[in-house]
Amino acid sequence: MASAGLPDYRVTAVTGLFVPAKTPAAVVARLNREIGQVLNRPAVKESLEKLGFDVAGGPPEVLTSAVRSDIAIMGKLIKALDIRDE
Repeated sequence: MASAGLPDYRVTAVTGLFVPAKTPAAVVARLNREIGQVLNRPAVKESLEKLGFDVAGGPPEVLTSAVRSDIAIMGKLIKALDIRDE
């Protein structure tokens, strides 16, 4: 993308589980813990890696940060390319 005038542009795909904004912290923590345990099962991890995923669970704040970063990057791209809703 550097040749297109967007040297800082990168593409990533993040997959995560999202819940409503007012979900109680205890529920979010439990979901995070349980999903982390499933992702760490060798068979699950191996299956996802065969599909091309880099399996990495983590605290909800990591997903939030990744999504916010992607929104900012895509916003700049949309503006730079003058993409408009039809």
